[in-house]
Amino acid sequence: MAHSKEPVTALTEILADYREGEIPPLTGAHVERWVSQFDKGSQELLLQELSHVLRQTYFSRATVRSLLSSLVYTKKLVGSDPERFWSAANLFNGQGAGTSQANLLGLFSEVLDEEFGFGVTDCGSTSGPLVYLDDGVFSGNRILQDLQQWSSGGVRTGAKVHVIAAAIHTGAKWYVENRLKELKFQWWRMLEIENRKTYKNESSVLWPASVPDDRLVREYEASLRSAGFPPDLRKPVAGRSTIFSSQAGRHALEQEFLKAGCKIREMSSMLNQYQRPLGNIVLKTFGFGTTVVTYRNCPNNAPLALWAGDPWCPLLRRRTN
Repeated sequence: MAHSKEPVTALTEILADYREGEIPPLTGAHVERWVSQFDKGSQELLLQELSHVLRQTYFSRATVRSLLSSLVYTKKLVGSDPERFWSAANLFNGQGAGTSQANLLGLFSEVLDEEFGFGVTDCGSTSGPLVYLDDGVFSGNRILQDLQQWSSGGVRTGAKVHVIAAAIHTGAKWYVENRLKELKFQWWRMLEIENRKTYKNESSVLWPASVPDDRLVREYEASLRSAGFPPDLRKPVAGRSTIFSSQAGRHALEQEFLKAGCKIREMSSMLNQYQRPLGNIVLKTFGFGTTVVTYRNCPNNAPLALWAGDPWCPLLRRRTN
């Protein structure tokens, strides 16, 4: 089934540098193959809404570099002497080679070298500021583990940690700040995504307002209920989210990705219990529901329909280091 050229082309353009140099560029034919796995009546709206959403939530290499370049001279962060701030800064580097954080540090090193003539390996001092970089903060578990590791290495109580990321989820901020009360945090980002349960009606993640009449979804819903966690649905009212084009578009993404995710879980024996239809999360829900993707990778917190593999054809092949 051929679809309107505009949303198909838009997706290939938006995602043009996704894992560039690692996998072949996304083509219109691949987008068509991917969307053909969904209900025919929903495919066109799904493509239109996804292209709209990813315009807000996909971070290309150029966009991330722009964020880093702007922060180099942001006075609220660095004060009146940017060069001194960065030369003294202690940048966390504990995730290892090949990770998104290591790549981001490499990118930031380029920026620092252009501006000041030194890279991240030249930075650091005993009394310098603490800086944590990553491409996105999702559940908060990764940054929590990293900062606990950093704290055990001698980070002083009451120290301020500057967290820099392209996108940060509000639930992760709350989680990290409440688990690490001995530290102070300042968050720097291009996009903040509301995903706290208290504010579900104003959320900017995929959070279904209803359960589709689909056998596999109903079975998954029943499993949540039997475990004592009935789905907590949002009210379909206009909120503050600017991610989605409309309530109808958002509803289409939520319903189709939820149905596809349950189908994928039935098809694949490789997925663990936390890899839920709308994305990886420990909590017993339909899933995390982020739509944030960076040029480096698609997070497993995104819906399975975007990244899960064989026998499903993913839109975005995911790196699993």
